[in-house]
Amino acid sequence: MPHCAKETSEIFPFLPNSDRLLGAICLLAPHGVMVVHDCNPTDAGIVQPQFQEGSWCGVTYQAYVDFVLGGRAAGHCTVDADYGCGVVYNAQSASPAAWRGARAPDRVALDWAAVSDDDEARFAFFDQHRTVLLNLVTPAHFQAVHPLCRSHRAATPATVEGSNAFTVEADLHLLADGMRIAPFAAEPQAWKFHLPAGTRSVRVVSRAITPAMLNDANDSRMLGICLHAIEINSTTGEHLHRIAPEDPGFREGIHPVERAGQQVWRWTSGSALLPALPTQSVPTVLTLRGRQLPRYPVTES
Repeated sequence: MPHCAKETSEIFPFLPNSDRLLGAICLLAPHGVMVVHDCNPTDAGIVQPQFQEGSWCGVTYQAYVDFVLGGRAAGHCTVDADYGCGVVYNAQSASPAAWRGARAPDRVALDWAAVSDDDEARFAFFDQHRTVLLNLVTPAHFQAVHPLCRSHRAATPATVEGSNAFTVEADLHLLADGMRIAPFAAEPQAWKFHLPAGTRSVRVVSRAITPAMLNDANDSRMLGICLHAIEINSTTGEHLHRIAPEDPGFREGIHPVERAGQQVWRWTSGSALLPALPTQSVPTVLTLRGRQLPRYPVTES
């Protein structure tokens, strides 16, 4: 990094925002990393070009997206914390494989450029495509995958099998309309939960870990529980509803569908919102069929 941390506006006051980022990366050592703030603003009211009192991000997000789409960085990701912390890797930095050369698809980049003269339209497009434009990751994902964090863990007893920093317990539970529900029964590859009558929203929540922490694989996804099927039955055993892995109602906290022959599954990222359930006027039983990983970090549950 530069010898001391400074705002790019202090170092390059005469340059447009995106060119300031180019200037900043030119100051980095070949192995350096640059951090950019305010890359993931939450709403249009805080991205005005003119300064405003209170919450205000300016148009930093535009400059950041323009910069990373320009291909000047060896890799980047954006941590979904505060208003978005962009992490940009220089040519020789030890960036994880999943973030190396990260770039939005050409069609998205082209459509982004097409609204370059309209701040309102640009934020609307950004809001719809922010995950791919920013290469957005959760703080837990970044902490688990970033090589500096991983090397720090590797130097401690925390990574030793049986260490109290890891557990075989997935801490699997549901959040039903915000209420935590633990399984009342567990079998190999199946967990059963009591759902209160009238439940509208259900999340499957568990600890999560990336395979890169388990066996140095290139898979940097944050994985929670592998889902094969979800069944809703009455308390007397009558079948009421089934959710398959490929159900289009899955939207949040879930990885894409995977297949091998007749088997179909998908992984949660640690907190997956299930598709809408049919409203039941009586208590029901939800059975989650799937599997968990061999161990999870206790500190990241």
